Amino acid sequence: MSLKEFRDNLGLTQNQMADEIGVSKSYYSKVESGFQKPSFEFLRKLKSRFSDVDIDEMFF
Repeated sequence: MSLKEFRDNLGLTQNQMADEIGVSKSYYSKVESGFQKPSFEFLRKLKSRFSDVDIDEMFF
């Protein structure tokens, strides 16, 4: 499942998702669209907020 699919399943906008995990809206958009690789901090925040997410499946 991609980051976009995960967000869509939650029924959140990009802005809401960025707020949920505590990153800037522009950075989140770049990661979701593939223009930016996620930083360790981004992955940590995502996993902290959504413990059921499979980081390896989503990004690697």
